[in-house]
Amino acid sequence: VDSGVVITAGDLVYWDNVTDNEFKLADADFTAGAKTNGAEYIAAHGTTGDGTNVKRLHAVNRAEIYDEDAPFTANSLLYLADDTSSNLISDAARNLTHTRPTTATDLRQAVGYAITTKRAIVDLRGPRELTVPIHITGATSAWKALDGGVFYGETLDANGEVLSAFAHVPENIASSTVVKAVVTIAAEATSGTPTMDVSVGSAIDGAVHDVVTADTSLENQVREGSAADTMKDLDISTALNATDIIRPGAALGFKFAQDDGGTDISFIFGGYIVFRVWD
Repeated sequence: VDSGVVITAGDLVYWDNVTDNEFKLADADFTAGAKTNGAEYIAAHGTTGDGTNVKRLHAVNRAEIYDEDAPFTANSLLYLADDTSSNLISDAARNLTHTRPTTATDLRQAVGYAITTKRAIVDLRGPRELTVPIHITGATSAWKALDGGVFYGETLDANGEVLSAFAHVPENIASSTVVKAVVTIAAEATSGTPTMDVSVGSAIDGAVHDVVTADTSLENQVREGSAADTMKDLDISTALNATDIIRPGAALGFKFAQDDGGTDISFIFGGYIVFRVWD
């Protein structure tokens, strides 16, 4: 347990495997890193950490809490609080709250449910994967069919033409690193090297484009496959894993710009992002 951290039975905790390899009190304040500070376990007893990792902390994923003082609101969700002093329960569970966090960058993690005013269930089943679509919002060029077939997409067929897209980050993300992120594309050519520059911007509620990152590492990737009209998944995860891009509830804006002076037509059909979220 992290040095100086006082854990009481009923507290929500998480295992910090990014910096210290220690148990710490969970909270909804989002900090960029490999994982969030979301709740993974509920402590079954109390302890005071000394940072040496020799003390044992007994914790579980699911438990029923009973409090004679009746602090709960019956038939109401419980959330991870944005601090460790919410005091919903007088003697324990300092980071439980019935109030859904509202700060723009807060993690919104539902952790349980109050059965009555005295009893509540905390159920922490761990993270799962969630696929979120990337929606095309506009383009400077036409919407066409690939090779006269059923796949219709926006086309970039001249240097400097731009396509824009949009996606939302879930409010209950378990990690600021995406599992997978791709945009499906095709090039109507068997020769040449049509390429594009990819940029991604991130904004949270109340802030306009507060983080905008141009992803130089993805520039000049060939968009065609081994033959004309071949589908290709363009990996854009490098851009999304840049610092402060993935935050709870963030809006993501994308710009795909043709970076080729030739006449090859490139089709963009949209894409998806796979996130880890707290269930």
